[in-house]
Parts: sequence; C-alpha cells; structure tokens
Amino acid sequence: MTNSPPRLREAPVDRFRGAEHLIVLSDAVATLRAEARETIQGHRQVTLLHGRTLRLVLFAFDAHGKLAIPDAPGPLTLHGLSGSFRVRTPDEVYELSSGHLLLFDAGVSVEVDAVGEADLLLSISMSNEEHGDEAAFAAHDRQATASVRR
Repeated sequence: MTNSPPRLREAPVDRFRGAEHLIVLSDAVATLRAEARETIQGHRQVTLLHGRTLRLVLFAFDAHGKLAIPDAPGPLTLHGLSGSFRVRTPDEVYELSSGHLLLFDAGVSVEVDAVGEADLLLSISMSNEEHGDEAAFAAHDRQATASVRR
C-alpha cells in the first residue's frame, strides 16, 4: 500500500457537486497562485468546470510560462484576465491582454506564452457532435487534457 500525498484541492467529485456554482475569478486566481507547489511549464491551473460539453480551466502564469494546446478537441476561447500573452496558431500571432477574448474552431493548434505574470481563462466546447462517436471523443479528450497538463 502506498501513501498518497495530501490533496492540494477539494476532490473533483466534491468540487463539481451541485447544479449551481458561483466563482469569483479574482479569488480563484489568488488561491491558485498561493498553492504551495512548483509550476509546470511556468503555470498553475485548476479546472473550474468539467462538464460533458464544456470545460473551463483557470491558469495563473509566471512570466514566460507556456501552454500548448495541440489540435483543440472542440471550439475554444482564451480570455485574458490579467497581464498579456503572445498566442500563436499555424496561421497567426495574436497579442492577448486583459479583457481580450480569442475564439478558435476545433482542430486549431494553439501555443500560449505569457509575456509577464498573467492569468487566463480557457474554455473548450466538448460537443461530441463535432467528434463522432463517444469512444473516439473520450480518447481525444484524454490526449488534450494530458497535453494541457504538460
């Protein structure tokens, strides 16, 4: 039997319980930044919603933190909450600042680089109508989630 490290956060089964949730983004960012653990590729993240058709993930980036989303599993948005980012796709480079929103179709590969310390809200539509059968959709979701965590 192995000893599991103590949880940093409430278990997802508890965190996502219930049909209604109020999230104050500034509080969620402060909590995320206060976590006592190392960043991964210069950012911390927490899933705010993990629904069957929608994922909302909050990111707190250190300066020069990075995030790669290869082959987005559904339409996605990047909402700059604070600071600024350089966002690259195969076709374009965008400057994303606080209050800006970028929208992308499913399948787009996106690379996000924080210019300085910055916060971002990512939403991904997980509509399986766009991805065919449920098994293929679930496999793509697992691959995308693993890529986001790197």
